[in-house]
Amino acid sequence: MPASNSAIEPGTGCVAAVDIGTQTTRAALVSPGGRVLDVATTPVPPFSPATGWAEQRPADW
Repeated sequence: MPASNSAIEPGTGCVAAVDIGTQTTRAALVSPGGRVLDVATTPVPPFSPATGWAEQRPADW
């Protein structure tokens, strides 16, 4: 994922949530009060080694 320009102080109690989906990987940084501070998304394209197949390469993660 691309680096963010947000300035988040260490030790603030923020939570990072990561969703590894079938076509994208998403991450969000949430403050202790529930405010979304930053979000990033990057595509994870599947490949088809045979007709009707859809796979992912773990090395791409």
